[in-house]
Amino acid sequence: MWDYSLYCDLKAMIDLYRLCREDADFDAQSLHDRIVRHGKGSVELFLDLQEEDGFIPMMEEVPGKWFATYRRIQKENGGAINQHKPFLCRSTKLAADFAGDMRWLRQAYDGLRAYLDYYYRNQWDVRTGLFFYRNDAMIGWDNDPCVFGRPDDSCAEIHINAFMFCELQTMAEISDSLGFEDDRRLYKARVPAPRGGPLYAGTG
Repeated sequence: MWDYSLYCDLKAMIDLYRLCREDADFDAQSLHDRIVRHGKGSVELFLDLQEEDGFIPMMEEVPGKWFATYRRIQKENGGAINQHKPFLCRSTKLAADFAGDMRWLRQAYDGLRAYLDYYYRNQWDVRTGLFFYRNDAMIGWDNDPCVFGRPDDSCAEIHINAFMFCELQTMAEISDSLGFEDDRRLYKARVPAPRGGPLYAGTG
């Protein structure tokens, strides 16, 4: 399961449920229950993979397969590696809203905070206020000349910043729904606002 695939799949399944739930021949309750299990279970799997520094991988995979091996090699050699793309807060809120489960949302909250904090420590340029990819590995934008082949930590590409805009807005909404007013103000204030400089800015 890829990071953005979870969000897109979950949104599509919820749309299908809402479209077909009034059809007498459609087992709406069964699909509802399956969507809840898929959404909450997939989010939990990603959070279970979270490391001590807050890092969450961009993909769920059987241990020992190619992505897990790539991560291990990169870590052993001090190489750059991209975190889960900015979709996890939206996937979590989508699953929680559909399930109507605020208790589960609260259980996921601390992991979401740590995941966003990792972005600020490792994939954010204070000079421009832009987020960037560590490298071009598995970012999802195949053959984009603005991304591929660039030096590590140099590409504040448009997609990651657009997605992070939505992610921080969503985290502010989650914080508000759980009654965390200080966090709501923090994440609302953190919504990316470029402070000059080129879109593709080095961070060296």
